[in-house]
Amino acid sequence: MPKGYWIVRADITDQEQYKAYMAANVAPFRKYGARFLVRTGRFENPDGTSRTRNAVIELPTYNAAVDCWRSTECQEAIKLRQPVSKMDIVVTEGYESDWRHELEHCPHRLYGWRYGFQKKSEYMEIKSPLIERYLAT
Repeated sequence: MPKGYWIVRADITDQEQYKAYMAANVAPFRKYGARFLVRTGRFENPDGTSRTRNAVIELPTYNAAVDCWRSTECQEAIKLRQPVSKMDIVVTEGYESDWRHELEHCPHRLYGWRYGFQKKSEYMEIKSPLIERYLAT
């Protein structure tokens, strides 16, 4: 089952008051299994618009990501941040690769670029956990 993600872009006008929002989000994030993959840090914006801060938050499933956003705890926390920030948030489902398809139809993506293989028979000789898993099914 694919994971869920929040993609967040923010401009914060009062850092001290924003800390109350961050503290209020701890409970719903813990409850729904959220973890930060990206939180502020350096970034470049080669195209389009940006905000001063960025975050990517991973949750166990898309439903968990939506439920967390809609939760009473999260909605109460939002009230704390709205006066001191502008934010763009997208809740999205992650991509879950079908590794069998990748091996069968796109071997160059997995091994061709690395070993220069052109045919399936050539890369099937390589011992790797992914290929061993494929051969076992």
